[in-house]
Amino acid sequence: MGLLIPIEGETAVSVYCFKDFKPRDQVWPWSMIWWFLTGQLERWTGYIVSVDAALGVLEAHDTEAAAWWDENAAHLRGATFIFPLESCETA
Repeated sequence: MGLLIPIEGETAVSVYCFKDFKPRDQVWPWSMIWWFLTGQLERWTGYIVSVDAALGVLEAHDTEAAAWWDENAAHLRGATFIFPLESCETA
């Protein structure tokens, strides 16, 4: 059984995402076109979730896991995740 995390919006979305990790540096607007043309992006369909909301739910369930995220991925605060459809159940 997983955790119940609120989604942003009412339905799943289809977006382009990076296949591999990309640096957090500032990105020029035309960079996305280059990444698309060079095959570094792939289409994902899933639910958009606020990182802050997900970490809030995780913290209520497992404070140690939430602490790990805060220590190792604090730069993701304020961002969003996309959870693929195949890893989700709606409630």
